[in-house]
Amino acid sequence: MIPGTTMPYLENENLPTLPQGGVVVGKSTFVGGLSANNYGLTVYDNVKNVRANKGWFMFDEEVICLGSFVAGVASDVRTTINQCNGADSVYYSLDGINEFAVGLADTVIESTNFHWVRHDKVTYHFPNNDTIRFTLKEQSGRWIDINNAGSTDTITGDVFTLWQPHGDAPKKQTYAYVVVPNDTSLTQAQNYSLNNFDIVINSDSIQVVYHKTLNMYQAIFYQAGSFTHNGVSITVDKACLVMLENDSLLSLSDPTQGQSQLFVHVNKDGKDYSNNFYLPTGAMKGSTHSVALSNIETTSVEEIAVVGLKVYPNPVTDNFTIELAQLEEAINVSIYDITGKLVFQKEYSNTSKINLNGKVLAKGINLIRVETSTQIFSIKLIKE
Repeated sequence: MIPGTTMPYLENENLPTLPQGGVVVGKSTFVGGLSANNYGLTVYDNVKNVRANKGWFMFDEEVICLGSFVAGVASDVRTTINQCNGADSVYYSLDGINEFAVGLADTVIESTNFHWVRHDKVTYHFPNNDTIRFTLKEQSGRWIDINNAGSTDTITGDVFTLWQPHGDAPKKQTYAYVVVPNDTSLTQAQNYSLNNFDIVINSDSIQVVYHKTLNMYQAIFYQAGSFTHNGVSITVDKACLVMLENDSLLSLSDPTQGQSQLFVHVNKDGKDYSNNFYLPTGAMKGSTHSVALSNIETTSVEEIAVVGLKVYPNPVTDNFTIELAQLEEAINVSIYDITGKLVFQKEYSNTSKINLNGKVLAKGINLIRVETSTQIFSIKLIKE
């Protein structure tokens, strides 16, 4: 069992072996990270054997680990929280106050009420009532069982294993746990509060954590989408990673390493910040791009003129027109309401003028995004 993985459990005799040299290229096309100012997040979209969207959200004291869309046809699927050399004891709490100690034994400890499990200066907290299991027992193995170049010697030692079972052929299951390192005492475990953060969304398409103490959002978008929380909304037009720190610094990255541009719309304190960001390319593709919100033009209701694009009438009560400066072979029109929800999307070809019925609009402020083969425009439209 490898820490952090979500895979079917296999006994030694069924383990796959690595080839000589020990390298197997992964198949996921959505794997990467984002980092800014000592904070960051990492994503891995597991696509082999078991499907799972896996995210790690890293803050000052903790790493919040989320999983969604855990699905597959395999038996005995598990998310391994940790497996490592065993210390003398494992401690766990069922009420957040008292602890029980477990020594070396060939016994599986299981509960749906673990507040935490503590082992070797690391505490694992569980915000949901998921079934969690752990063992502390003697185990033996050989490196050659998993790597053709490994030693044939048998190694025996005490091993701590902590996992969440997903059962046989799971269907869109989730998990959530928090890793707090350098936690050396019962008092530290008691003092740590799960109220430090909100797990805003842990769905098939989006994972979002808001850290209250740091006033920081970290989000994984597995596809174009949006979320709204505490008066802040963020909308993106492609799969990506986003971090908004202290309402001021916006950071983005593209785990696919295949996108050159990313459109982001942030609504905060009644103001809209929208931009089409050019992402790092070449040797830097996939790296983090950060920008201060103050450097993104704030679009007020009155500012409706965009060079190369007209939308009229504005405000609108009935039909309206989107007009480009020149004929375009392909045009993609997307319209979002003030919360970032996509309310309309359609492709057009060989035109410079598009007439639309106002019924596609949400009442109030709408954000219109027009993408051609060479440009991306965004403009506000008000429906009265």
